[in-house]
Amino acid sequence: MKILKRIIMTLVVAMLLTICLSGCDLTMDEMFNKSGDFYYLIKEDEETGEKYVTITGLTEVGEKKDVIVIPPVLDGYPVWSLGSERLDLVGFGKTTYYVHGDYTKIYVPSSFKKVIVDDVPIGGLNLHDYVFNCGMQFEFLGDLFFNTQYTIYNPPINVYLPELECLKDREKYENVIFIKANLQYDYNIPNITVKHFIDNVPTGSKISAPPYEPEREGYKFAGWYKEPECINAWDFETDVTETVELAEGEEITEEIMQLENYATTLYAKWEIA
Repeated sequence: MKILKRIIMTLVVAMLLTICLSGCDLTMDEMFNKSGDFYYLIKEDEETGEKYVTITGLTEVGEKKDVIVIPPVLDGYPVWSLGSERLDLVGFGKTTYYVHGDYTKIYVPSSFKKVIVDDVPIGGLNLHDYVFNCGMQFEFLGDLFFNTQYTIYNPPINVYLPELECLKDREKYENVIFIKANLQYDYNIPNITVKHFIDNVPTGSKISAPPYEPEREGYKFAGWYKEPECINAWDFETDVTETVELAEGEEITEEIMQLENYATTLYAKWEIA
């Protein structure tokens, strides 16, 4: 009889705690860490035990920006993902936290592994159009538990990749247009296939250096160059991206702009530290 009472009391306490938690309207500041433009969680990889950051939202500072640049490292931890799901106490409900808003561009680093989106038409990234991914493996996860892959965007988003072959199972993604970026900042490190930074810019235009510098263990970064041998430095004041050479009377089309021949690549120079 005493055991039964204890079980009943435990259930009652659990129910009261659930009601209390569900009624508490916690703010983003109370639920997550905050740094600069971002709210985030520190998680631990189940296989390796390595700690990493997942971005859960934008601060007031970040919400005011038109272009969002997610750094590869935040407060000393690698940034691996965008979006997080939080279960309620008894596991029957969940809340998805993600970056949403009307942005011109959002850049994700090569360390990125996944993007979690909500499963309602008004949810998800809800970007204006453009996502720039520097990595070689990129996926949208619709649900953490059933691992369904889908996207619900209106209008569709354009995902720019360093190479069009970067994405596996491309046919699984609805309403997403995958495009090869026409500007690439290469690590210039043997056997490294991901890019430091990518973008899509008008041909024949001046460009800016990436918002963060590349890193390499045992070396220091020494600038951006026009060739892998690092002979001619790129001058951001005067140099312009590759110009499309057209035949007489030919018009610039979307297909022409995406051709690999017209991509501009800058290469990192390294000096031994």
